[in-house]
Amino acid sequence: AQKNRHLTEKHLEDVLGLFKRSMDLIFKASGEKAFRPERNFNAAVFDSVSYGVAKRVAKDKNLSVEAIKTSFTQLLSDKVYLQATSRSTADKAFVERRLAAAVKAFAASK
Repeated sequence: AQKNRHLTEKHLEDVLGLFKRSMDLIFKASGEKAFRPERNFNAAVFDSVSYGVAKRVAKDKNLSVEAIKTSFTQLLSDKVYLQATSRSTADKAFVERRLAAAVKAFAASK
């Protein structure tokens, strides 16, 4: 947290661009249901999917919408991930579990 207190304008632009590219891919892959694995918006799905996709986009700017869609579908079938996004979502172990699952899922995107 301390290292992000005084961002340069360039770093801020880079992070904003990464966020925009990530959100664009997620929206194109899953539409308005992207962060609604059930009926309502799920903040735990939002934080983990956003993080996982951003980590991948930072390494591969040519990542396809189809790759994100496939990985997202697989992630939502992972029982451990679903448990970590549906209860005790502020619990440190659950946060770490869902972030790791999302990073792994999107790192495997082709």
